[in-house]
Amino acid sequence: MYITIIYTRQASGERKVRTPAGPASLQIHLVGPHPILLPFLAKMSFASIVSSCLGRTREGLLDRAQALGVLVQNILLSPAPLYRIAQWAEPVGAEGLGLTEAEKLSINDDRIARALDALASPKGKSLFFHLAILIIKQFELDTRRIHHDTTTVTFQGRYEGSVEEPRITHGHSKSHRPELKQLVFGLNVTADGAVPVSHEVHSGNRTDDTIHRGNLERLRQLLGRDDFIYVADGKLCTRKNLAYLDSYRGKFVTVLPRTRAEDKTMRNLLRNGAPVRWRRTLAVENGRKKDDPPDVYWTTADGVAKTSEGHRIIWCRSSQKAALDSPGRPRSERPKGRSMILPPSSTAANARSGPSSARRSPPSSAAEGVRLSWRFAWTAGRFGGPATPTEEGPGRNPSECA
Repeated sequence: MYITIIYTRQASGERKVRTPAGPASLQIHLVGPHPILLPFLAKMSFASIVSSCLGRTREGLLDRAQALGVLVQNILLSPAPLYRIAQWAEPVGAEGLGLTEAEKLSINDDRIARALDALASPKGKSLFFHLAILIIKQFELDTRRIHHDTTTVTFQGRYEGSVEEPRITHGHSKSHRPELKQLVFGLNVTADGAVPVSHEVHSGNRTDDTIHRGNLERLRQLLGRDDFIYVADGKLCTRKNLAYLDSYRGKFVTVLPRTRAEDKTMRNLLRNGAPVRWRRTLAVENGRKKDDPPDVYWTTADGVAKTSEGHRIIWCRSSQKAALDSPGRPRSERPKGRSMILPPSSTAANARSGPSSARRSPPSSAAEGVRLSWRFAWTAGRFGGPATPTEEGPGRNPSECA
């Protein structure tokens, strides 16, 4: 008689035990959280999509879909360098990995590497597209608002053989390591749970302002719609990018760069004491220091209301940003960078996901606080207007409202 016990902590082996029915062999298997992850991979049809895109070529006992499935589990459950996968899998029961004992024993780094080579081949380009379409459908993701951002991935070494796109080369380093070569990695996520739906890898010297038009084209194809709201940083706010959005009447939310004439004009109006009525839109609890006052956001459409291209501008400010930039705070302690944006919405409740990002990356001016530029496709009335104010303040300079 055999008794099988499944553990979520490391314990394995077999030993003899006594039971009321007589002697028995006790088998202990480690499965960890793998049984929770495997149903999600099955719901995504991960194995069938990988096989259809990369082919069903088997590497010994494992095919490419099984090898990549093991790698996905390794990345999600034990983030570490991509080697010694067999040692990582050794204490885990084969059933926990979704494999047979023979398939588990055939795992090695060379086999995983060959599966990754296949993933990086031209055949693998369509894999993420098909996975994204199925995930959006299976998990009923809301794709009405898509957020995009980029980062840089740095490399040690010369990489002189990197001559095909995307190239590992020098560029503007967001990790502040200009001496290292890099790639630019762009990611699109849904506002609904921040689920990644697509990504792109670009050469290390590619600038963000040249990425958006191609990214929007791919998103329109993937989502099968043009009416989603595209949220991105100030690099989106170029004349070519805005003209492309105009070409299909797209919606977007972005930050108005300080290089724009509208920004300079608004600053001069505020400095000269122009009457501006700020409306309190939202208050967010301080996520880092619970005892500190909440971060309060105000908006106004007074002053410069449109860009030179006719796009609507909403000016925003943050009480927390005003406090951080107060004259009494040492300059070395003041944060750098600009704000993120508030999502366009007809109610303040639907805008709660924006300010949390704004707190992490505030704007560079105490006078204006958080700044925002956005547009309602081709008509301002189509989307319903700015967030509903809950409180109005007198017409005064925003730096006095903190």
